[in-house]
Amino acid sequence: RAVLNHADAITVVSTVFGELLKTMFGLGSRCITTIYNVLDGEFENSEPAQEALQRKNNAFTFAHIANLISIKNQSDLLKAFAIKFKGDNRIQLRIGGDGPMRRPLERQSREMGIDKQVVFLGRLDREEVLREMCSCDAFVLSSVVETFGVVLIEALACGKPIVATRCGGPEDIVTDDNGLLVPAKDPAALAE
Repeated sequence: RAVLNHADAITVVSTVFGELLKTMFGLGSRCITTIYNVLDGEFENSEPAQEALQRKNNAFTFAHIANLISIKNQSDLLKAFAIKFKGDNRIQLRIGGDGPMRRPLERQSREMGIDKQVVFLGRLDREEVLREMCSCDAFVLSSVVETFGVVLIEALACGKPIVATRCGGPEDIVTDDNGLLVPAKDPAALAE
């Protein structure tokens, strides 16, 4: 609070995060400027993109890339996927990332009977993220809270439509022209 009250300027990565700071720290009418995160220059390199497109299979592929932690809410993503696509082998979900939720999520996908359609990729380096973004058909983010969502701008840079939860940052990124926003913690809405 002392730092914010004595700051000459306050910047945040999303408008929702700025409103949260105003509420939490009683900043009232203080001016908060939103400066969005920047896109990694690798996403402008077309070589990995072309390679990814060449190895694209015929399945419609959703990509999700994030740390496998509870706040990213991959559990609801799996529920949503099962609601809409269970048993349709023409649809695939590829999950990049690692973390403490990996084993429970793998178990959940087996128990839901979608483990043949869901691929857990593990931790990805920058080039692997780019390849996944380029070879997917759509990107989905199921988080409970995001201050920004760099993966969203990465997906957009690769020309991918987005499905994201209303969880903070995505509200500044996702528009009617590039994707869909759905309520957080609502697997049925995410499935739809």
